Amino acid sequence: MTMRRVAVRLLAPTVTILCATLAAACLPLAAQAAPARTVSSDVAPAISPRASSGPALKADYRFEGDLRSSVKGAPRLRNVGEGNVFRRQRVPGEGRTRVLVFPQGNGLKVQTKGLIPSQHYSVVMQFRLAAAGMATYARILNPTLPADDNDNGLYLYNRRLVWYDSGANNGMPRTVAPKKYVEVAFTRNAAGKIHVYVNGQPDITYADGDEQAVIQNHLLRFFVDNSNSEESKGAVSRIRLYNDALAAKRVKRIYNQGH
Repeated sequence: MTMRRVAVRLLAPTVTILCATLAAACLPLAAQAAPARTVSSDVAPAISPRASSGPALKADYRFEGDLRSSVKGAPRLRNVGEGNVFRRQRVPGEGRTRVLVFPQGNGLKVQTKGLIPSQHYSVVMQFRLAAAGMATYARILNPTLPADDNDNGLYLYNRRLVWYDSGANNGMPRTVAPKKYVEVAFTRNAAGKIHVYVNGQPDITYADGDEQAVIQNHLLRFFVDNSNSEESKGAVSRIRLYNDALAAKRVKRIYNQGH
């Protein structure tokens, strides 16, 4: 009797192991191969492309012999007036490149429907105006022409920028040098706040309560004035359009990365 009890005890572990092996063999292969899942606390939550990258570049006009955008889907720029021509010039940040040269009274326009919102957007322009250094107004940008024939818009006066809206809102003096290219960024956010930057630096801040920077009739005009003829001949090497207001840090980064 004692010998049989010992034999049973010795056989018990062997039987247990054999049963476990047979049970595992009956499981599906996927269940056998699947390792234990672990969740890392270092994995960041998913972020949408818009949240991570901010306003998107919707049009980029480089004037390399035509008025097309290098960003697909954007409409062509259109000449305002006759006599705009392409020339090669040296531009800071671009080297020797093609630019569009325009006489006084001429400029450009673009249809913005389906391209950028009318209420919130950004424009980044690289240009020079012959009127820089002169005590005369030269219009740079106006979102309301020709729907609303008024004087409101962004101007150059002498060596500074001015946002005019029933009165002059002046930028810092001596920020625009005569006969030299300047990069100007104009932004309007959904709350109506306007920011203007010169060569990556903040220059003008304005609360657009009467919506004079809201794009009317889906049309933006560059360098063209109304019947007051407050214009200047000049040249433009690049115009970029974004679908929201750029933050100050990104405006500076755009300038520092080259034009």
